[in-house]
Amino acid sequence: HYGDSQIEADRITSVLRNELQTKFGGYGAGLFDVIQVAPKMSVNIEFSENWKRFPGFGKKDSTVTHNKYGPLMAFSRYTDIPSTTIISDSVQHNAWITLKKPRASYSKTKTYHLLKILLSNSYKPIHYDIVADGAILKSGTISANTPFQVLTANFANTPEEISIMFSGADSPDIYGISLEGNNGVVVDNIPLRGSSGTIFTKQNQTLLSNSYANLSPNLIIMEFGGNVVPYVKDEKGCTDFGNWFKSQIYFMKKLNPNAAFIVIGPGDMSIKEGTEFVTYSYLEGVRDALKEASISSGCMFWDMYEVMGGKNSMP
Repeated sequence: HYGDSQIEADRITSVLRNELQTKFGGYGAGLFDVIQVAPKMSVNIEFSENWKRFPGFGKKDSTVTHNKYGPLMAFSRYTDIPSTTIISDSVQHNAWITLKKPRASYSKTKTYHLLKILLSNSYKPIHYDIVADGAILKSGTISANTPFQVLTANFANTPEEISIMFSGADSPDIYGISLEGNNGVVVDNIPLRGSSGTIFTKQNQTLLSNSYANLSPNLIIMEFGGNVVPYVKDEKGCTDFGNWFKSQIYFMKKLNPNAAFIVIGPGDMSIKEGTEFVTYSYLEGVRDALKEASISSGCMFWDMYEVMGGKNSMP
């Protein structure tokens, strides 16, 4: 479930996930970042202070010279981006991540039997340990020159605490961590604050393709439009956005040929005129452009604006 800040903190996604997991089975919160812009209610994560998040949209870190950001459109590291391919072994870095049972979420997300860590690693081998309730479940080495890898660990019973520890001269790029069941439905909440949903084609296609091949989604939801509405000044702006978004749909369909797609448009949004709050002038134009882009490219469109009650329903 991709979306803008409307779905931060697992809003909307958590309800959808719980309904699907209750009906069809499944556990866990799915994919999440090491560092979250807005903490999810379905994830209880702590990490060492040397972790840093590198987003693949908006204001990017200038030290990143590639576009390999992965399915969450961001990755995390505990060392700086190397400025050279030659890294000394004299300085060893240690980092940790701790996952605890979430306190405030649905019961299905408080239960999980499978941990996944999506990553790549460039220059130096890195040792890792995965510990569940004090017992080492898995240890190993992530080889250098690993373009994409998924570390996994299985639990017979949901641990109270999972610790993931890394040590080495460099850091892997962590594209996401996932907590899942061994069967049933997994629903990933992927909020992209400030995004208009036109960033997918700017990502590294090979990495995304490998990621989606591993995740194998049956359904992709794309919930966007709200961040465009305040800046559209005419009908051409609406049409241009629809065309840009359509290119994103085709790109994502190419990488996920077996997935169904649902596009969710923006809800009502207000601007103040005098003493009244009124709907933005071109909100319906943006909605219509999204709808046309969705239907014409073989997607379902779900109209949040109409569900809210249409024009001036926000007040």
